[in-house]
Amino acid sequence: MLVKSYAKVNLSLYVFNKSNNDYHELSSVFHQIDLHDLISIKKIKKNEIIIKSNFKEIENKNNLAYKAASSIKNRFKIKDGIEININKKIPIGSGLGGGSSNAASVLTALNEIFKLKLNKKELTNLASKIGSDVPYFIEGKTCLVEGTGDKIKKINSSIKLNFLIIKPKLSISTKEAYSLLDKYVESSILKNHYNKNLINALKQNNVNMIMENLHNDFEPIIMKKYPIIKKIKRDLMENNALNSLMTGSGSAVFGIFKNNEDAKKAYSKLRKKYDFVLTSQSF
Repeated sequence: MLVKSYAKVNLSLYVFNKSNNDYHELSSVFHQIDLHDLISIKKIKKNEIIIKSNFKEIENKNNLAYKAASSIKNRFKIKDGIEININKKIPIGSGLGGGSSNAASVLTALNEIFKLKLNKKELTNLASKIGSDVPYFIEGKTCLVEGTGDKIKKINSSIKLNFLIIKPKLSISTKEAYSLLDKYVESSILKNHYNKNLINALKQNNVNMIMENLHNDFEPIIMKKYPIIKKIKRDLMENNALNSLMTGSGSAVFGIFKNNEDAKKAYSKLRKKYDFVLTSQSF
């Protein structure tokens, strides 16, 4: 089976104080974009899980796609082996959710391959045990994601946004980002009401109102340690982005443009300045 594993951006990300299980809770609007990895999955005779990729550093048991396959094999006592080949297009350590998306894609594909007949709720429960962003990718599209990533609420929006995404050489781990947040910033007091404006804007397809409500609690502290993030934001704004924001815990930064033509013009000016630059659209 061949599947597309799509990336996401965070149009908002508010981080709250740690909960009783020592995890930060969050309130974030996730938005799926058409940038994707290609994953091929097949049964093999040898009873093992094999990960292959054009990026050798992810060919290991720490890969979330491996963990997803392992959870299915163990839960349903599957004797067949599984070979997963991941053609990565989503950059690693970017905040675009590539690893989590891969895991969700593997869960969904194996559900079909082995005819497990798991419904969306059952797949989401399995996903929540693999990683905090994995449940979102079972639903996809545009969602309000809360709690520790386990509370997913779909937002009915037909908005089509035009992105230019830039990732510097720098990669930022989620662990590092949270450590910086804990060290320098008091976590957000309950800020769910800010997302209400963004959600209303998405439902109304109101691009200007969406621009006014982009937010990421990580961005100020990451920019302070890594000034390249601020430089990318400035370059995007100087090339006619309506607004720009770092996604997730970084290091990718996106600019949103009035139309695809404006995004392509910015791409032609900035593609030689940074290692990873691409245009993308809402999926």
